[in-house]
Amino acid sequence: MIVPLPKPKPKVVKKPPPKPAPKLVKKDPPKPVPGKDLKLGTWQTVGPFEANSIEKAHKANYVNVKNIDLKKKYKGDKLKWSARPQWADGKPHLMKGVNCANYLYRTIHSERDQTLALSLSSNDSIIVWLNGKQVFEHDVRRALSPDQESIKVKLKKGENHFVMKICNSGGPTGFYFKVK
Repeated sequence: MIVPLPKPKPKVVKKPPPKPAPKLVKKDPPKPVPGKDLKLGTWQTVGPFEANSIEKAHKANYVNVKNIDLKKKYKGDKLKWSARPQWADGKPHLMKGVNCANYLYRTIHSERDQTLALSLSSNDSIIVWLNGKQVFEHDVRRALSPDQESIKVKLKKGENHFVMKICNSGGPTGFYFKVK
């Protein structure tokens, strides 16, 4: 007598739940600065813009600092502005590139006209613009460490546009920014 074997149960394959759609990076709301009547916008960066030397990178105008367009792309579509909400003030931040320039941008909203004291640092050279006007430049070769430069800038009431250009010759590059 032949006894039929029980039919095997079909395997149930559990599919993982669908992955949620990636979240778009939203512009973080400006962060207030205690005692200063200020709100600092999120850092935005674009680069590295490569050159044959740091001297050429320092002198070149890769970005229109008088009219920052965060949607603009450079070098075809290779370079575009990106938000860096994780970059906290008062800490050094590293970037990449050799014989190049990196640009940093943020808004500074001021409730009144005022002078703002800043502590800045760079590896290597640095140029600073406020509202499209150059307010500081130091063409130097150095390592990054906090508080290398102290400058004062005159903010107008309302939104101000702060731009830094950091140029590097070799090795690591980066910047430091702190409101005093």
